[in-house]
Amino acid sequence: MLEAILALFGAFVLIAVWARAKTEDDFYSGSRSFSPLAIALATSAAWISAASFMSMAGLLSFVGQDGAMYLMGWTGGFVLMATLIVPYLRSAGSITLPTFLGERYASVSVRVLAAVCVIIVALIYLPGQMRGIGVVLSRFTDLSRTSGILVGSVVVFACVAAGGMRSTTYTGIIQYALLLFGYLVPAIFLSLLLTANPIPQLGWIGTLGGSVGAQIAEGETVAVLHKLESLHQELGFASFTSGRKKTLDVVFITLTLMAGSAAMPHVVHRFVAARSMRDARRAVAWTTLFVALLYTTAPAIAVLSRVNLIGSVNSAPYASGSADSVPKWFKTYEDLGLVAWLDKNGDGRVQYVGDGAAFRGRPRFFGELRGKSGERLLLNDPYPSRNEVYYDRDTAVFAMSQIASLPSWVFYLAIAGALAAGLSTAAALLLVTTTSISYDIMGVFDAKARRIKGRTAINVARVMACVVAVWMSFFAVYPIPVLAQVVALSFGISASTLFPPLVLGVVWKRANAAGTIAGMAVGFATAVTYIAYFKFYGGTRDQWWFGISPEGFGAVGMIVNLAFAVVVSMVVHRPQASTDAFVDAIRVPGREPLVMPDERSIALRS
Repeated sequence: MLEAILALFGAFVLIAVWARAKTEDDFYSGSRSFSPLAIALATSAAWISAASFMSMAGLLSFVGQDGAMYLMGWTGGFVLMATLIVPYLRSAGSITLPTFLGERYASVSVRVLAAVCVIIVALIYLPGQMRGIGVVLSRFTDLSRTSGILVGSVVVFACVAAGGMRSTTYTGIIQYALLLFGYLVPAIFLSLLLTANPIPQLGWIGTLGGSVGAQIAEGETVAVLHKLESLHQELGFASFTSGRKKTLDVVFITLTLMAGSAAMPHVVHRFVAARSMRDARRAVAWTTLFVALLYTTAPAIAVLSRVNLIGSVNSAPYASGSADSVPKWFKTYEDLGLVAWLDKNGDGRVQYVGDGAAFRGRPRFFGELRGKSGERLLLNDPYPSRNEVYYDRDTAVFAMSQIASLPSWVFYLAIAGALAAGLSTAAALLLVTTTSISYDIMGVFDAKARRIKGRTAINVARVMACVVAVWMSFFAVYPIPVLAQVVALSFGISASTLFPPLVLGVVWKRANAAGTIAGMAVGFATAVTYIAYFKFYGGTRDQWWFGISPEGFGAVGMIVNLAFAVVVSMVVHRPQASTDAFVDAIRVPGREPLVMPDERSIALRS
């Protein structure tokens, strides 16, 4: 398998070299030569991270209805992006999101501040993607996690350094195809086995059927969700079909995810490759469809794999030899460390119930020593509960092919899809970080002299890519707890800093640089202070402000940002007439870009 994976990585690098950038415009915007469909495929690959691919279905299978807020938030973010951000960014001809904000507010300070926010979001996000690649490689090959991270980092750097936007778009198209088939093919067969319906999005809301589903239903005609809910109640798990979070918290988390997604820098940046404002709109529409295709499959995988897990594992004998013994995939993933069984009562039967963890911590095995039933022996201390099963959430995606008894190539396709998801997202993040440093920050301070241009600009960008690649590799190999915990909250930072100035810049001409700077600064401070207090400095759940969790407080920061931006803009002088003209111009559909990629007009206007 390792040889096949290395061959796949080599193919990505060859594609990137073939599509290498020859001009500065190639590197930063792909010379604006891609069709809406190509941009949508590459953007979808950049959006669906390794964590989304591996953990989304597993997360939904454990939290149930509360997980819907992630699907609504992330998918809804593309609607906001399509209507409020991308068309105007493209109409302005801006290479980056900070460039657009700096031009709209006629301010170098706004551009630099926005670039700093983009870099913060991307640098927080990056190490997690590389850790995901390292985890996949270490689980399914002979590589260690560190070696896997380093191999992945080299591939990501090569793809970005070779051609920037141009090469990552071509590789992203291939990567989306891999992750789509790696997700959908086993899901279709799983749906057939448990519901006799080949469409996973419909199967999980139907009735149990098929060879496996009929056994779980025990001859009854029963809806999948009804059976799952009854199993949860019978075995002491929390309700699957009713939410446990407060409504206000769900609303704010959903808003945070929507606004954060709409302004997520590495996603917005992909659309600068569109040939026109109209193509940019079409690209966002296609992207929404492609992302929704996977996100609507995730609930199906979550529900069906959860029903299969409980129905086929609980009370089943572990030892082989009987028709009702645990399925083969259970033991396969036990060997991989994704599943573990601790026979607390010594009866040889697997007890999977909802009264607590089976043991403390993640499984630590006693080498290859086996117990009396053939299970791997554990070093972990038992937890005082009846539950005997540890089940890693990532198992839901990778175990589908074994559950459905599919050929081994389907399993390999799922692994390739997970790796493609991690590589594509990491490449997009590395590119947007590199661009923000070399084009926005360095470009601003050197714009009047115009010393950084052409091949020199590309080489400077490549050096920056190397520096950032070293960063992401180091913190992926040696993760710090603070960084690891904030990864999931990068949407809050994006929502509280970048989304308000983007929207106000389009819908309200009165918004000015002073208001934007004040709003971004206060919004960032509000969100980060709250998050830091409850994540790292001892804040407790009962202290949450109106019951809003740290994951949802980015929406509060967004509201504060908007309020400060409006108030300060009303107090300070109106923007220049040229700014009003700029806003009017970008609102006109179908017109040519106002700012060509090689013109740094912000510095000239300042």
